[in-house]
Amino acid sequence: VAQCFVKRFFLSRADALTSAPLRDSKSLLQELTQKKIGITPHYELISERGPDHDKCFVVGCYIGGQQASQGEGKSKREAEVTAASRALSDYRRKV
Repeated sequence: VAQCFVKRFFLSRADALTSAPLRDSKSLLQELTQKKIGITPHYELISERGPDHDKCFVVGCYIGGQQASQGEGKSKREAEVTAASRALSDYRRKV
């Protein structure tokens, strides 16, 4: 029964799950900015607050020396991805 379940619900969809590469907002933003203006975004820690076991990080996303967005998260990486996602959203609204 388990073997049939795995074949039906997982193996039959394996190609679809692995065919498209998964990219996060940071990767998409980097590709877009390099293609459009030849610049790679960079990220800077703006602030962090909270106790060591429950930190909140605020990170700025900078493109060409100007802050494009900010993001918050429980890790620096999460804050960077949030900032990149916001920068992408802003760019898409302008286009």
